[in-house]
Amino acid sequence: MASSAALWKRYERFMGTGEFYDAEQACRSAYFRSMHSANKIQDAEQIQSIHKSSLNLLRIGADQMLDAFQVHSASALLMEAIKHVREHLSSATMDQSTVDDMKSLESVCGKFLEIEGKDNKLRREDLFGEQLRVVVALIALVNKFDAELGHTVSTLMTRNSVVDLRNSLEYMAAIACWKLQRYEESQKYFVGLGFARMNAFGNMLAEWSSVEHMSIRSERYLFLTRAVLLKLKTSPTPNSDLSRIDIANCLNELITAFKTYRKGSITFNPDESIDFLFHFVTILVSAVEKNSQSTYKIICDVYSASLARDPSFQAMLDIIGSKWFGVQPNRTPANGMFGSLFGDMMRGLSGGPSSSATQPPGRLI
Repeated sequence: MASSAALWKRYERFMGTGEFYDAEQACRSAYFRSMHSANKIQDAEQIQSIHKSSLNLLRIGADQMLDAFQVHSASALLMEAIKHVREHLSSATMDQSTVDDMKSLESVCGKFLEIEGKDNKLRREDLFGEQLRVVVALIALVNKFDAELGHTVSTLMTRNSVVDLRNSLEYMAAIACWKLQRYEESQKYFVGLGFARMNAFGNMLAEWSSVEHMSIRSERYLFLTRAVLLKLKTSPTPNSDLSRIDIANCLNELITAFKTYRKGSITFNPDESIDFLFHFVTILVSAVEKNSQSTYKIICDVYSASLARDPSFQAMLDIIGSKWFGVQPNRTPANGMFGSLFGDMMRGLSGGPSSSATQPPGRLI
């Protein structure tokens, strides 16, 4: 029976001759033979050492497969590595070393993006489809580890490492979905990242809106408005780590990226001067920064017709109003002399219509 070392030499020989399927099988065999050797050992530390070295065989194999543009073999070896970590989670492995193992796999996952465009035979659907499959499985593993970690005495460093690792993986998933033109899934991952990676999020939204509504310019800012509202609805309110000014800066970064996105020779530059939703989101961000309840109430009234274009907006605004401004849901528009005068002022400042030229319900003028 060949040893793990002999099987690994066989793997290296197959890699050298370009026989990648045989190389993948040899890598798997070397891994299983190495794991089998642990069955004859009683010492716990030595068993852990064998498990680490066995996992490393799969990681190295996947990494080298990506260097050779063999994305299917790479993803198969990574999935085996994820299975290994999941099956060997226990109270004895709930520590930083297991996080480091998952980080090493995350690092290999990042290479999928690095090889894009380096091999003309490699289809985007294969490259990012395989990356997404592995990343989703690794996110599930991190979540399982995090849940188990809650029942143990763990260090702050370990918990912070898990959060950072999950964020990195979710960003990879967002990019992979974007590359596959699975835009709605990409948005979910971006929203889950809180106020990080806003530039990439804005670029994805611009491409999505351009693809989905190429000939309907007025529809494009629905995508931006929906994204800003989702961010404010799902993200935590300001704390010692992230102030209202920080949050406003992040949202403005999203808006700017959306406006200035370029793809090749094509510039996506919608005319915000004619779109009321653009004015709404920019004033909303300013209201968040200044914690202005009055501004929030008025823009919800002034731009109610534009906001009515998407039925989901009102439910999100109810949550945002309560969460960020202390405003309880109120379906009755603000009326009276003050509401009318201040509303006209806001419309004038934002380029919107005055009360004598208001929007018909559900339409953009």
